[in-house]
Amino acid sequence: MRLRSFLAGAAALRCLLAAVPAEAAVKFTTVHGFAPNVGSNPIAGLTETTAGGLYGVAATGSTFFTLVPPATGKTAWSLKVLYSFPSGGAGGLQPATQMLAGANGVFYGTTLSGGANSAGVIYALAPPATGQTLWSETVLYDAASADGAPDGNLAFDGKGGLIGTHSGAANGTPGSVFDLTPPAAGGTTWTYAPIYTFQGGDDGATPNGGLVADKSGNFYGTTQGGGSNGVGTIFKLSPPATGQTAWTKTILYDFSPDYGVAPSSPLLFVGSVLYGEAGIGSPNNLGEVFSLTPPAKGKTAWTIAVLCGFAGSNGSSPTGGLVANSAGVLYGVTAQGGGTTNYGTVFSLTPPAAKGDDWTQTVLHSFASKDGSMPTPLTLDPSGTLYGMTTGGYSKNYGSAYRLIP
Repeated sequence: MRLRSFLAGAAALRCLLAAVPAEAAVKFTTVHGFAPNVGSNPIAGLTETTAGGLYGVAATGSTFFTLVPPATGKTAWSLKVLYSFPSGGAGGLQPATQMLAGANGVFYGTTLSGGANSAGVIYALAPPATGQTLWSETVLYDAASADGAPDGNLAFDGKGGLIGTHSGAANGTPGSVFDLTPPAAGGTTWTYAPIYTFQGGDDGATPNGGLVADKSGNFYGTTQGGGSNGVGTIFKLSPPATGQTAWTKTILYDFSPDYGVAPSSPLLFVGSVLYGEAGIGSPNNLGEVFSLTPPAKGKTAWTIAVLCGFAGSNGSSPTGGLVANSAGVLYGVTAQGGGTTNYGTVFSLTPPAAKGDDWTQTVLHSFASKDGSMPTPLTLDPSGTLYGMTTGGYSKNYGSAYRLIP
């Protein structure tokens, strides 16, 4: 069932702000300043592996790197470039989505340009073979110019393959969802198949936040455009029933101009509840964090609620998605706002003690250019430490990587 609009009460439109600024109580450390010779201006988040390594990509310079923590007794972090995408573009250029860590140390990702059609690629990066030192890239698929770049984060499809999105092309194509199946035994070619093509209008358009799966194999995402109000949707894609081939798409919510507009961040599951962000929304059109709760037993309508509306001083334009700790505290970043600098923030949202009460937002850090600007999505390690990067600021505006301990 499509939920068209749900206007929460005034209390829900604006979260409680922490009474005492928490920035002095958190430990913020810049661990690396980017420079052009090793790639710069990262726009995707870091990926942490189960072994504890931090990996990322830089769009400017097209590099894949790891951040190496200090040796025992030392304090300085270092950055090691593991792979540089070929300048000719055959392997893709401008890697701009958070890398997906797979089996055997392989990473999967996408680029915004390059490839056979200059429309980006989906690639795999494999660690050096025994006795070797160089990482190797395999282009799994060259995007077609009619589809546009594959610019949403990849996810595993539950069958050994990859699922992702094209946001659409300049010719007005409204975007699609694809599945990329690995080779059969003895083969080398991955098989690309579009599993849903958006039609624009009420159906939605421009799905570029990536997809998240539930335990039943359904995938959830957002579109920046389309829907009954023309400003975006939240949708669900269900795999084909036995004996069928078509996936089923259901719109769970249509955004509206007076509530939230153009969501572009990945969704997050905490239990059975979806959490997300809209870059424009209540109370002052500066963005919001929302929850989408599944129907109660015997019902069909999902319920949406605003957990926090941004107002400038506490950040604006939340972007990149959320992460959550074991207590259900949400962490995220805003691209702008915060303090007097307007360079973005890192924030937390603490759930209420009693159902129906307001969530509490705390600004953990406000960027000031000297330590970065326009932060990228966060990574949360098992100890509760946050890692992130900034697209600009720090040294000569090339961006930075940082660690934050709440």
